Amino acid sequence: MDKNLKKLLSDISLEEANDDLGVERDLLKNIRLNKSLILTVQGVRRSGKSIFIKQIINLFFDIVKKFF
Repeated sequence: MDKNLKKLLSDISLEEANDDLGVERDLLKNIRLNKSLILTVQGVRRSGKSIFIKQIINLFFDIVKKFF
C-alpha cells in the first residue's frame, strides 16, 4: 500500500476516534450487553444512531478496562 494512502487512512482513523460523542444519554445506564446477541439500533435518518453506538462502544471499553 502506498505510504501516503496509509498515512491518510491513519489520520482519518484518528479523527474518527476523537469524534465528539454528544450528550450522554440516561438510556446508556440501562443497557446490558450480551456477547451472543447482535445489537441493532433503528431510527429515522440523522437521529444520532451512530453517536449512540459509539457511546455504547465507549461504555463497553470503560467496563472492560476496569477488569484489566
